Amino acid sequence: MAREFKGKTFNDPIHHKMKLHPLLVRIINTPEFDRLRNIKQLGGAYYVYPGASNNRFEHSIGVAYLAGKLVNELKKTFRGLTGTDILCVEIAGLCHDLGHGPFSHAFEDFFLKKLEQDQLPEEYRGCDHIHEYISCKVVDQIFSKNRSHFGKYKLNENHIETIKALIKGERNSGYLVGKEFLYEVVANKFNDIDVDKWDYFTRDCHGLGIQHGFDLWRLLETAQVIEWKGELHIAYRDKVSTDILELFHTRTMVHMKACQHKTIKAVEMMIGDALQYANADFQVDYDFDSAENEVQHTTLSGALGNMEAYLQLNDQVTEQIKLKSKGNKNSKSLRKARKLLERLVVRDIYSVIFEIKLRSERKLNERMDEIELWITQKIERSKWLGVHMVQFEDKLNPPYVLVYDKQKRIESLAKMRIRKRPFEGCIRVYYKGKKRDRKRGVLSKEMEGHFHWLRTCRADF
Repeated sequence: MAREFKGKTFNDPIHHKMKLHPLLVRIINTPEFDRLRNIKQLGGAYYVYPGASNNRFEHSIGVAYLAGKLVNELKKTFRGLTGTDILCVEIAGLCHDLGHGPFSHAFEDFFLKKLEQDQLPEEYRGCDHIHEYISCKVVDQIFSKNRSHFGKYKLNENHIETIKALIKGERNSGYLVGKEFLYEVVANKFNDIDVDKWDYFTRDCHGLGIQHGFDLWRLLETAQVIEWKGELHIAYRDKVSTDILELFHTRTMVHMKACQHKTIKAVEMMIGDALQYANADFQVDYDFDSAENEVQHTTLSGALGNMEAYLQLNDQVTEQIKLKSKGNKNSKSLRKARKLLERLVVRDIYSVIFEIKLRSERKLNERMDEIELWITQKIERSKWLGVHMVQFEDKLNPPYVLVYDKQKRIESLAKMRIRKRPFEGCIRVYYKGKKRDRKRGVLSKEMEGHFHWLRTCRADF
């Protein structure tokens, strides 16, 4: 009789030995999951930080591992958890990023959000995080192809719906009646402390060369389920409060030093512009029609409505665009996209010609509207200028992080009177031409002159 496979251990530079359930290994060995090997976790950051080469593949495995560790820790004090509950949470952690497009958030921020609403499938219109909805569709596809493997561990359609809710952090009871705190493990919409952030903070800091001061294992080992205001939540010992604050401090530092770095945003804006140029003529091949003897294909935006086509997209799309441009010399849009991507290789990146920093969210939005209006007043400006707004929100004073003391008394961490970080934001205007162009200096002076005039005329500017 053959010996049953008990799982697999992955060696990881961040969490070291990670042992995963056999069903998780089965999911990892699917084409849908393997695609994540070629999607950078930090998007365009690799062009600025040479060590930021980590991909969604290893991050997702790390999240699944930490999800299992956290839920097993909670099980010590909450006896109602079953092996099926733990497995559902682990699968949610493993599959939560399956819907990301090329270069992760850059694809969503600089390509999808620039499309007209009628170019998006109706189900995605008005969505803030489209990749979460696509992740759920990919989970459905993996389940439909591997029903027998899921059935071996007593997982059915109801469990799949629960897994999708865990991915989106939707606190609907469904299968997890009386265990709603599990929705705080992978995507915590209650206070933002979840295993997804534990993994990507430590993994991203490792790649970026940024130090962090929180100990995720200390947090994990003190986690317990408590009842607060009639609901079950995850709480931590009061003695790890400093680790919790360091967690949010790390989030702010990674956000400021990497995620919103001016050069990284310039790189991602260029990639987004190249994808927009290529959208009409670039063909995403996804199937072969033997009856018609031809390859089936669609556009980049059309891939959103076709899961088989979407799953062909990864960071290699930029190289594919360059190759197809050389093979299709009649396409001006593909040629524009190729030239833009070739500029990235020789480091001829968009440059900042104007930047304004503000500590008022209202004023930041007002200035953004004024700058966008000024740019659109002339075709020349619209052609050569791009604008991006950054908001550094208050992440150092989480309002609903619950802590308990030795006597199991519960309080919110916000009562500790931590100094609140003031709102901070900035607007950057990028010149899209070459750095040595004469036009760059002309537009820069024109913009500086216009806003200098506004400052002298308006007291509230």
